[in-house]
Amino acid sequence: CPTCNGEGQVIEDKCDNCGGVGRKQETKKLKITIPPGVDNG
Repeated sequence: CPTCNGEGQVIEDKCDNCGGVGRKQETKKLKITIPPGVDNG
């Protein structure tokens, strides 16, 4: 239906952070150390 866009449910009291989606997108800068000898893929 157009109210739930096919999700099958309508969240009435939506969270301020995610808008009721259950997740939010954000950009973070991470420092990752890859040990020598690790193959690609």
